[in-house]
Amino acid sequence: QVIRLMQRGDLDESLKEDVMVVLRALRRGAIAGEQVGASDEAYLEHAAAMLHFCRLVLNLSEAAIEDS
Repeated sequence: QVIRLMQRGDLDESLKEDVMVVLRALRRGAIAGEQVGASDEAYLEHAAAMLHFCRLVLNLSEAAIEDS
């Protein structure tokens, strides 16, 4: 759905930023998963990424409803 919105030009800058934050967190999470323990900074970064992900899902859900 993100790709379709990007192709149509309907993905605004805040959604693009949400996608990038979530992708960075997933990448870092994979790397951090190999390390023992987690720092407070990693925890806060993960929490922020989850909030971006929730906002992304909400916006995509609204876009899907509008398309229906």
